[in-house]
Amino acid sequence: METLEWGPFGVKALTTDGRVFLADQAVIAVPLGVLKAGRIRFVPELPEAKQEALHRLGLTDAVKLFFLFDGPVFPPGIVELYVPGHSPDEWWSSAAGHGVNFEILTALATGPRARELLALPEEEALKSALQTLRQALGRPDLTPRRARLAHWQDDPYTLGAYSKASVGASQARRILAQPVGNRLFFAGEHTASNAWAATVHGAYASGRRAAREVLQARALTYPTPPFRNPATRPALGGVTTTAQTAQHGEKPLCWAFAVDWGAAALKGETRQRRQKRFATTCSNYIPCLPHHTPTIKPATSPSSTSAPYTSPVSPPPSLLAAQEASSSIVASTARATQGKK
Repeated sequence: METLEWGPFGVKALTTDGRVFLADQAVIAVPLGVLKAGRIRFVPELPEAKQEALHRLGLTDAVKLFFLFDGPVFPPGIVELYVPGHSPDEWWSSAAGHGVNFEILTALATGPRARELLALPEEEALKSALQTLRQALGRPDLTPRRARLAHWQDDPYTLGAYSKASVGASQARRILAQPVGNRLFFAGEHTASNAWAATVHGAYASGRRAAREVLQARALTYPTPPFRNPATRPALGGVTTTAQTAQHGEKPLCWAFAVDWGAAALKGETRQRRQKRFATTCSNYIPCLPHHTPTIKPATSPSSTSAPYTSPVSPPPSLLAAQEASSSIVASTARATQGKK
């Protein structure tokens, strides 16, 4: 994705290969490095406070080195090793507890030690790290079957490892986590609390938090009429209430009609094609414009004693023009279809 447009209409994502995706809301969960590099263009731009938080929050220089051995390396019962003053200084077994007959050791270097390793060719960096392990264990003949170095500085989908709070950035993660206009929501380790940032569990927790925020915002962005119980829901044109509920989420279906019509136009469908398709499905939509808000009789039910349902909620102002246009088009197209019959 290279451009994300957002506003009262919802969100519109444009990809590098020309595809377009439309949605009500979007969760932005790309790594911090991608956001800091401006690889995604927001239209309109993000609020100034969020841009300042992106500027203040830093990225950690980190390197991981992986070594595959044919058998155990650490003494029995040992799964982690710290080698203070050396690079890398932190080692652990990634195979321990998995019931395998080989060993994978992972080494981590951050900050200045990571930069020292990154300044070397990959083969030299791996040899240097292996020498640290040999000296720490007193095993000069220790030789891995395979070895590899990984970092994320030049990966176009990450552009860095994980976040770090630079001086003056104590509130940056909290600001980055805040939604924008009930349209854009943010997740990722850089939006987790300072105690959980730069961790997998922090990223996971931020995703759950963003999901809750989306669900809460939908109730504010898309008000729905209070259907009281299944017996008093309106029966529509031969289409079951269950199907309508699953498709449109109990919104007045003329709203869904206007949204569907606009979405089809954005996807490039011709006006003639839209008119023909919507003329055959117009009975699936409840009219809720001011000039035709009929009282709809409830579905018959022996236990139904409530008054017939009338939609008390007006459609969002942003959709009125689209609804007016779609209503006249459907009416004229339906008349033309009947005349042909």
